[in-house]
Amino acid sequence: MGEYGCSTYLRPAFVHRVCDLIKNVGGKPFVTDTTTLYAARRFTARQYLATAAFNGFSEESLEAPVVIADGEEGYDGEWVDVPKQAYDCPLDKIKVAKEILNADSMIVLSHLKGHELSGFGGSIKNVAMGCVTKESKAAQHLAIERSSTPP
Repeated sequence: MGEYGCSTYLRPAFVHRVCDLIKNVGGKPFVTDTTTLYAARRFTARQYLATAAFNGFSEESLEAPVVIADGEEGYDGEWVDVPKQAYDCPLDKIKVAKEILNADSMIVLSHLKGHELSGFGGSIKNVAMGCVTKESKAAQHLAIERSSTPP
């Protein structure tokens, strides 16, 4: 839903259309994201909802609820074991945002952008970081920094 005043996020009209399509087949859509790890205008749910509304994302404009999935401060979630399929993955558990765990299904809408650690951010990065609480965001960043630091 974008940073305050940013113009590179998905257009609210596009998100509204996807919500309409979901409702047309009997679904109950909601639009969601999690708070940011860094202290800015999306650091708490209250700040994020105000920023989202400023950028055109509100329950009124989308005709669907806007829910900040990790709660007011960014810590509402549940610890989930990480399967050891990835070679040398240092994370044993991640804390998935509460409302993500409660959802029956998910449609991911993403835009591409540059990212200092992964080169670019898209759907995979957005799910990995956007569906977890602040604890797991911090753990992922630390794991990336450790793996990219020479011995």
